[in-house]
Amino acid sequence: MNVEKARESQRTPMGVRLVLLGGYVQVAGAALAVLAAVAQGRTDWLVFQQWVFIVNVVVLAATATVLLRAGRGRAATSLGGFFLVSATSFAAAIYMSSVTAGALGPVVGYVLGALRIEAFLPYFLFAFVSVFPVAAVPARLAWVLEKGTLAAAVVGCALTAIN
Repeated sequence: MNVEKARESQRTPMGVRLVLLGGYVQVAGAALAVLAAVAQGRTDWLVFQQWVFIVNVVVLAATATVLLRAGRGRAATSLGGFFLVSATSFAAAIYMSSVTAGALGPVVGYVLGALRIEAFLPYFLFAFVSVFPVAAVPARLAWVLEKGTLAAAVVGCALTAIN
């Protein structure tokens, strides 16, 4: 029975999984935008600023993937989610500018732009801070971290729904 409870406590909640899926969809959208630009011969669009965004997306998404796939527990999931959500800000800049440049269709760009996953950045930060580092935490601070994590999740959901 204790083994089942331990496994249950390490499972990632469905809402968090959906946010992570949305993050990977945005990263894939950025990759699609770059591939579409290259396939169309629009290399003039790939200026230095775009390359900085591309490198950030690749590094942050790769780090998130390693943490989410290889890591165990809530700390790895929260930190991986934080990196993935951070990558979506750079990914959004890539695919929205590719829409402006005509490399990616406006419908695809605006659908991806409607996914405002970065609204969950505070949630993943609070979730990570609440479990790492593992040390004796005063009861009041533990309560503040728990309520802050819940508030950040609610605000993230509200901001995503409003958009």
